[in-house]
Amino acid sequence: MRAYKNSFTILNILFIVVFLASCTHIPDANTKTTSQKEYLSKKADSLYSLGRAYSDDSLNQERALELYDQSFKLYKEVGNRARMATLYKRIGFAYDYLEDFTREKEYLKKALKINTEIDNKIESAIILNFLGITYTITGDLDSALIFYERGLYISEITADTAEMIDIYQNIGIAYRDAGNYEKAIDNYIKALKYCEIMEYVTGIYDLNLNIALLFMENGDLNMALSYCNKASEYVNKIEDLRKLTNFYQ
Repeated sequence: MRAYKNSFTILNILFIVVFLASCTHIPDANTKTTSQKEYLSKKADSLYSLGRAYSDDSLNQERALELYDQSFKLYKEVGNRARMATLYKRIGFAYDYLEDFTREKEYLKKALKINTEIDNKIESAIILNFLGITYTITGDLDSALIFYERGLYISEITADTAEMIDIYQNIGIAYRDAGNYEKAIDNYIKALKYCEIMEYVTGIYDLNLNIALLFMENGDLNMALSYCNKASEYVNKIEDLRKLTNFYQ
């Protein structure tokens, strides 16, 4: 009889332990309630915003990276892949400030991978553009052009004219840095045409002036003067006093 009572007591104890364990179980990302996910997402948003403040204002990139890492882990916990991609991109930018271009490339490529998987074409084109810039900075023109061309291809699909303008300008800069003024001018002119379609006055002014400077460096003073005159048609339509001062100097 005593043995029966003891076994009954042990069974009850085991039942209580299992019951309590089930009550205190912390759910994983797939079983979290909506309220839990909302709480974690808001916390991740706050950490991300604070990280951006540190990074964008160049206050403390190391601190920004710490905050980004904390934010990334929370976004991963709730399964927000779009925000994970954004964090990878921002981590890349922080490393750009630190001039650690190897790590910048690494994180930009991670961001690109996720955006490709979730089919975020607009963001993919932006990242491809930044990868092109990074490879230009590190002197790898061939790789830079590959990323720029991929960015252009996607931007044409999404009809993102502003991104196409930026990429064509950056291709021009890459060729200019490589000493190929002819191709640099060709790409600046392509960017200029899109600026004219958009009636983007500041862009039209900037590109005409940059093209003029390239022709001047290339020894074609007549073409330089022609584009300088085109720039002068827009100089009084822009509101940037610094640009006005530079033009008249």
